[in-house]
Amino acid sequence: MNIRKKERALLLIVVLVGILVLLSSGIQAQGTAAKESPAESTDGAVLAEMETLAGKLSPLLQRAISNRIQQLKGDIYVETKIVQALEDDLEIDAELPVLPETDIAAAWVNADIHQRFLKARLEMQDCLGEEFRPTHPYSLFSRYEIPYNEGGLLSIVTENYQYTGGAHGMTYKTAYNVDLNQGRLLPLRDFFPKRDNYQAFIKTKIKESLKTSPESECYFPDAPETIDSYQGDFSFYIKGKNIVVFFHPYEIACYAAGFREFEIPYDVLP
Repeated sequence: MNIRKKERALLLIVVLVGILVLLSSGIQAQGTAAKESPAESTDGAVLAEMETLAGKLSPLLQRAISNRIQQLKGDIYVETKIVQALEDDLEIDAELPVLPETDIAAAWVNADIHQRFLKARLEMQDCLGEEFRPTHPYSLFSRYEIPYNEGGLLSIVTENYQYTGGAHGMTYKTAYNVDLNQGRLLPLRDFFPKRDNYQAFIKTKIKESLKTSPESECYFPDAPETIDSYQGDFSFYIKGKNIVVFFHPYEIACYAAGFREFEIPYDVLP
């Protein structure tokens, strides 16, 4: 067993032992997440066992273990910064990804994620004002997932849910696609180098999906025109052998339809 495999095995043992200790002693986990050493894992069977075990734990421990499993999968280790607070009438519960700042692109992603979260927090605090008291507390929840993490290519999707009264809140999704080997963000055109008009190709694929979708009735009548008039690159992330283009609620469909996503096979990986 080489050094890297020993490190992975030791880390998995430490995590599992930690779970058993918490379960036997009845300790309730509180406070912020502790930083752990970077690691990689390709042992899918062990990770699957950990995921099954995590489902039997308390919600707080489930979240902590699920985040750890997510960090173990793939090439690049991503830490989680936890922010939890109850400020007057504003409840905050956030899990923010923190990339290793090995280059300017990773540093920019960290800064942008932090700034977006901070902006949402300040905007909600301003909405409250000094005189206004909402019937229900305002909420700011933030989560993330890593749909792709291989070969130095990292795709992270963050979601900020904001509730400021009314029937429902709104969720805002942001995707970051980073080539950590070259230290740059990946534009959509890099996935379609053989197509002179890659945007027209993507629009055609999306409109075809609108017609064949079993949920076609949820789309607005002018959804095809909205897609045709879209300027610039679409929001997207990497998933397996596809890029996934997504739209926010109300862009092309009703709120109840949620985020509308379209998987489109790319020509090559950058």
